[in-house]
Amino acid sequence: MKMGNLNSGKRMYKVDQDFFKKWSPQMAYIFGFTCADGNIYHRTLAWELTNRHQSNKDLLERFRVTMLSNYPIEERKKSVRFRISNPVIISDIKILGVFPNKSKQILFPEVPDKYLCHFIRGFLDADGWIVAVIKKGGTKELSVGFCSGSKDFIDGLIIALKNCVGIVKFNLRKRLRKTKKGKNSITYQLDFYSDNAYQIIKFLYDNLTEEDLYLQRKFEKQLIARKFYEETKQNRLFGR
Repeated sequence: MKMGNLNSGKRMYKVDQDFFKKWSPQMAYIFGFTCADGNIYHRTLAWELTNRHQSNKDLLERFRVTMLSNYPIEERKKSVRFRISNPVIISDIKILGVFPNKSKQILFPEVPDKYLCHFIRGFLDADGWIVAVIKKGGTKELSVGFCSGSKDFIDGLIIALKNCVGIVKFNLRKRLRKTKKGKNSITYQLDFYSDNAYQIIKFLYDNLTEEDLYLQRKFEKQLIARKFYEETKQNRLFGR
């Protein structure tokens, strides 16, 4: 186990500094999550999530355990944060394509096919959604979506989903929103419904093991979405 930095000269924190050197399902997931919601500042890699959901803190705790680290999960006023200060970790994640202020420029990385489901699930958990709703009249609708400030990243995600899931039609939308500072910001959004959404869910969540990483509340949403899909499919069959 490789050591991290000294904190105020009192405690030696540790982390597996070779974590991003070798592909694994866990590394691919955390890498995907980092592409969406990780931040680099000087020698620090950090993930900061809202504290409104216990599942966010639970996920960061799994990051900590998976990376063999004793860095603390920091409790803030409105968020929980996990930070690692290690030059090797920073160097390796930059080599993989994550860099400071990445949101508008990051490219879709080269991920081995066997790890793509984990990488994309990590990205979905950070910057995507699974929705299963009952609309007026009792109609059940499920959708899966992704968003990014980088058009190049979304274009790469489209290619990956074409190759791995077989989806051929993509609903790509360009969104303009105001930042907290009042500036215009463009994001790119992919939405999938019904059959395509179901195929993505199967690709990302089928055959998970106890060691695989996922955000618990989205895992539960995909279970509901599967149920909706099966019920809707049965209704379509009976309606013929």
